[in-house]
This record gives sequence, C-alpha cells and structure tokens, in this order.
Amino acid sequence: MAQKDVSLSGVVTIAKAEALHHEFEAAMLDGLSINIDASELERADTSIMQLLCTLKKQMQQSNMQSLSIKGSDALDQYIRLLGLDELKEFSTVQ
Repeated sequence: MAQKDVSLSGVVTIAKAEALHHEFEAAMLDGLSINIDASELERADTSIMQLLCTLKKQMQQSNMQSLSIKGSDALDQYIRLLGLDELKEFSTVQ
C-alpha cells in the first residue's frame, strides 16, 4: 500500500496546522496510509493535537488507510496531559 510520510519536529503550532491539514487531506483522498514521525517533536499546541485526533477518527472511518505515529517523550506527555487516550494506541516511542 502506498504511503505518505510526514515529519513533525521541533515546535509545531497552529501556524503549521493548516498546511498539515491539507497534507493529511490530500493523502486520504489519494487512499494513502499516513506515517507520522514525531520522534523529534519538542512541543505541540492543542491545535496540532486536535488535528491528530481528527485525522485518527477520519482514517478509522475510511477503513482503507492506516495511520501510524512514531512518537516522542514530548508527544506522549501531551497525550497524557490532554487526556487523549485515543491517540495512545498510535503513538510509539522508539
């Protein structure tokens, strides 16, 4: 299956949310699996976390594509702080 690789590194804020949304949307329309590498993520604001939750829900509803997130300690911390248990299964710190 074809895939789209997306890297989230450094500080990712609402300033990048719209571009990421379009990137995710295009991948879904093309039927691509999405692999997110957030291993270098230092900080993300709530808009990015909301975008990841929405992406996860949309991909589950499509039943065609898959989503994987290579996480970081920072991402896992935000998942816990915001109570986003639905992202835990997708985030793996390696």
